[in-house]
Amino acid sequence: MSKITTPAMIKIEKRHGKKKKRSAEKEFSFWADAWKRFSRNKLAMIGLGIICVLMLVAIFADKLIPYSYVATNMAEAYQFPSKEHWFGTDYLGRDIFSRCIYATRVSLPVGLICAIASVCLGGIVGLVAAFFMGSVDNVLMRVMDVFQAIPGTLMAICVVASLGTGIPQLVLAIAISGLPMFAKTVRSAVFTVRDKDFIEATRAIGARNLRLMFRHILPNCVGHFIIVAVSSVAGNIMLISVMSYIGLGIQPPLPEWGYMLADGKAYIASHWHMVAFPGIFILITVYAFFLLGDGVRDALDPSMK
Repeated sequence: MSKITTPAMIKIEKRHGKKKKRSAEKEFSFWADAWKRFSRNKLAMIGLGIICVLMLVAIFADKLIPYSYVATNMAEAYQFPSKEHWFGTDYLGRDIFSRCIYATRVSLPVGLICAIASVCLGGIVGLVAAFFMGSVDNVLMRVMDVFQAIPGTLMAICVVASLGTGIPQLVLAIAISGLPMFAKTVRSAVFTVRDKDFIEATRAIGARNLRLMFRHILPNCVGHFIIVAVSSVAGNIMLISVMSYIGLGIQPPLPEWGYMLADGKAYIASHWHMVAFPGIFILITVYAFFLLGDGVRDALDPSMK
């Protein structure tokens, strides 16, 4: 059976097509405008450049390190920086430059994975709490208050002490420690969207709750997700270093900046290079993510337009 079209139907279809085109142009213009504002922020671009360099270092770490990060040579132990060993050697004769470079492959991905895990867990909790409100919101937020009453580092230590050491346990511990902050941030963002006219119209035509939450509400909160996720990576890397420093984070033979600090703390008075270079890597990485987080916040914040 052939489809019957009328002039009125053609007009409606054209009008609907124009609306879709305007909507796509509006969405594109928002992200394009955000990138323009971000690119004008010199500090944010510096932070982005440093992070890109660190990512390349992590990807090509095997090609960049002159020595094996686990190879020991007691005859070359305690050497200060030189042409052969740019950052010197530690008490086992291991090349500190090679270990710092390879540690980038460990700390950076784990910090990013922890941020993604926190966003996913906290996003679901905040979305459900703000969407259903009432008793659901009260119960979930009181649970988050209990979690937030415990310092994040202490929470991570408790989780790792219960589940054991290892990268999966460390990721879960840091994700749980950051869960309350993400949940409350997403909850406040959802509250600004859930009562909009287009949500009410979608609900009126019979859209189910899951469709409303994940198809219409969640995409309109993506800016808040990005801001909080990028800003949290710096804190995650510091927490990874703290956990490794006390022996509950990344375990040997994998090198990690915090673990390297713990190894060199006993020699800080006589062999400063054993703690200086891992500390510099932590400082540069955390500072770069702070700059990037501030730039992303300014670019995506509607009040900064």
